[in-house]
Amino acid sequence: MYVNPRSPIKREYHDHFGDARRLRQPLKNREGGVPGGDPVTLQEIVAQCMRDSATWFPDKAFDLAFQTLSLCGEAGELANKVKKVERGSDPANDLFPGIVEEAIDTFIYLMDVFAILGVDPEEAYHAKRATNFRRFEPDPTTVGSGRPGVSGSVSGSPGEG
Repeated sequence: MYVNPRSPIKREYHDHFGDARRLRQPLKNREGGVPGGDPVTLQEIVAQCMRDSATWFPDKAFDLAFQTLSLCGEAGELANKVKKVERGSDPANDLFPGIVEEAIDTFIYLMDVFAILGVDPEEAYHAKRATNFRRFEPDPTTVGSGRPGVSGSVSGSPGEG
């Protein structure tokens, strides 16, 4: 991650949050999670999130529109907290717990959306990653040249399509 050394806000953000690549660790159950202590799959988390939603909000748990709007609302709250760090209104250390909380709220609603759709997020992820790999595979003739060579047509962001 490039950090402008003249930007104390960016430096603070990077120092606090670091590089997301360091988070490449296997998903493991932690205290307070799924009983048993064994690693859990995303599909198991999907099922757990939907059970919780059905218990706590039985009238809205299986409402795709409600869950999608809730997902967007939580993503907006997450973005608002990150914005405050980016513009320098609040220190990253002060907002970090709230950023994590909003990210998890967003994740829970996303898991509920997968449950309603009946889609295994791991399978969907691997299928989409394979598609993106084909679309955005680096052109071997430009790798190492400092140019961002990409083979094929690029018409949108990696998540599109």
